[in-house]
Amino acid sequence: MRVEVKVLLRNQVSLPETAVCRVEVRDVSLLDAPSITICSHQAPATKISGISLLTEMLEVPDNDLVGRNLNVWAHLSLTGSKRVQSGDYITMQAYPIRATVSAVSVAVELQPVR
Repeated sequence: MRVEVKVLLRNQVSLPETAVCRVEVRDVSLLDAPSITICSHQAPATKISGISLLTEMLEVPDNDLVGRNLNVWAHLSLTGSKRVQSGDYITMQAYPIRATVSAVSVAVELQPVR
């Protein structure tokens, strides 16, 4: 399955050279358990075009995805760290995708972490 993710950032922010944006497709099927990252991509965040920060195409492996609940998650780290820190930007709502289609496009919006 191909997932096109467009990452939006409505807040005005100057991006340092260390800024990195990470996009993940996560399996959130298990109740009361952490999500499982199915696939991810990380890219340097050098500039913002309008409100669009990044557009990325992810290839999700088709192995046994039927019946799974998948969500798209994104993190803009201003320091390049994989850990979410104060001052970073992440998705704060669920962006579900259906595992029964061959291609899907999702726009996710980042919110500041305080």
